[in-house]
Amino acid sequence: MIKVNQMSDKTFNYKGYEGSMEFSPEDKCLVGEVLCISGKIIYEGNTYPELEVAFQDAIDSYLEFCANQGIEPQKSYKGVFNIRTTPELHKALFLKAYKLGMNLNQGANAAFESWVNPEVVQHEHTHNHHYLMLDKSFSPLSGVASNRPGFTKVEEFRNVRAC
Repeated sequence: MIKVNQMSDKTFNYKGYEGSMEFSPEDKCLVGEVLCISGKIIYEGNTYPELEVAFQDAIDSYLEFCANQGIEPQKSYKGVFNIRTTPELHKALFLKAYKLGMNLNQGANAAFESWVNPEVVQHEHTHNHHYLMLDKSFSPLSGVASNRPGFTKVEEFRNVRAC
């Protein structure tokens, strides 16, 4: 199948499954594939409405097959994946998240959210936190012993968080 006039921003959705829609010039018809599962389920139609019905029939057939075989149908994503990047970008991402009071996963999710939902505007606000140091050797800011002698005053720091 040659992908010409790919409609990549358009997908079908039925019972929680997504399907593509493309034109196949060699077959002279519209074709699609169920997305986000490890198996390969392909459907076709001559018109857009036919392709949509074929997609829904393919999902119904898949779910019926799974029920008859006593297997759990696949759902699209679990929410866990690995990302390959450069060491420099990895460090920059960590530092950006750290400075915003986030861990790397929270920072990545904020970036992903703004990428897929650009209408959601992120804003920043600050918090002032005060800690009374009762023990001269321990700092709640770092979780480790402080090497500053006489450290018993109230400590203040600013924490910037993205919301």
